This record gives sequence, C-alpha cells and structure tokens, in this order.
Amino acid sequence: MLCQHTTGFPCEFFIRLRFQGHLSPERFEQAVLDAASRHPLLAAGIVFRSNRPYWSSHAQLRSSVVWCDGEDSNAARAMPALDISRQGFAIWVQRDQGCSDVWLQMHHACCDGLGGYQFVRDILLLYAHGAASLADATREAVPALPRVDAKLLSRRGGFNMSSWEFLRMLPRQLVGVLGVREYLSRRPLPLLPHRPAALESVRDVYPTVLSNQFTLPVSQRLGRLAHSESATSNE
Repeated sequence: MLCQHTTGFPCEFFIRLRFQGHLSPERFEQAVLDAASRHPLLAAGIVFRSNRPYWSSHAQLRSSVVWCDGEDSNAARAMPALDISRQGFAIWVQRDQGCSDVWLQMHHACCDGLGGYQFVRDILLLYAHGAASLADATREAVPALPRVDAKLLSRRGGFNMSSWEFLRMLPRQLVGVLGVREYLSRRPLPLLPHRPAALESVRDVYPTVLSNQFTLPVSQRLGRLAHSESATSNE
C-alpha cells in the first residue's frame, strides 16, 4: 500500500461535495487543519530508516487546500497525483457563481472509504462550529465531534478481545493456513499494462473524478449479475 499512485497501481480515491454559496477560506482551512489533527495518517509523511518506510508525523500541519475561481477553471479537475512521502490528502475548491465544489483526494494507504467519510464529517462539523454567524439555537443543533481515543490504536488487530478469547479463536483461524500455498502460487496481474514509474513520470493531468449515474432498472440488473457471480455490485 505504500506505493505512489500510478495508472497501473491506482492508490487514490476521491469524494466530491457541492455547496450553495461560497465557503469562507479562513474558516474552511482551519476546519481542515483541525480535522487532519484527528486523522494522523492522513497528515503524516513517510521517512526511510535502514531502507524501511515509517510513518512520520509533521511537527506542524500544513494547509492542503487549493482554491480556484471561475466556471471555466479546470484546475480542480486536473488534480496531480499525491506524493505520499509528504502527505496523504489534498483538497481542491472551485468557486463559481453562487456555488462551491470541493474535491477531497486521499491515498488508500492512509484511510479507507469509511475513514474518508469520517474525515469529511469532521471537517463539516468543525466548519459549522466555527461559524460566528450561526444563531445560538442553530449552533446547539450541530452535533458534537466524536471523541477520539488514541489508546485504542495500541490494540489494533486485537479484535477487541481478551487474551483468552483470542486464543480460543485461533484454531478456527488456522484453517486459513491451508490456503497459504495456493495464495503464494498465484501471480497477480496489473490492472493495466505498465512498468513501475516514479512519481515524476505520472502525467500532471489524468482523470481523477469520474462518476456514473445508473437508473434503478440498470442498478437492479447489475445487482442480480453480481449475485450470480458471488460478488458485490462494487466488484
């Protein structure tokens, strides 16, 4: 997962938000910085020690918001690939007449889809809490930020079990060892023909935000087809 994004090894995903009205740059950037402090991997870079990569938190968080103005601006649609050695996310905001489009670009090594939406939730809550123009009644209706318990990180991978519960689970999990030989004998194939490329060789402009809207009948047919292949609609 600690790979730079290339067309052969896509490692980035995107979330797009559209707002009526213009965002306050100062308040939005502050909300992004405060939210990033709650998601350490998104705000971290990578350093190498003895040729091994390690996550490294920055002494001071940097704003990763790029602002673009005008309907004809294509800058927000031409987001360059992230340099994961520096930071795992970037945000582009395009403001046109009466609207703001926000693109959040995140590297999969730093968070998954659920983590990305939690990051968005934190940004929006922090932005709302920082609105001095909100009436008191409206401000009270804004939910509080969920509490972050950093101590849980030390128990990642423990399945939230006691030592005895974990040991009782092991015999069932060891069945998976039977498939190790089959797994090791497989030769993974790239999604696209390619050769490993350095970050500098990735094109400055590439399709980043792509979406398709399906009608209900089409979605239902895709779901039935996926079920017949023992897969999910996403797959």
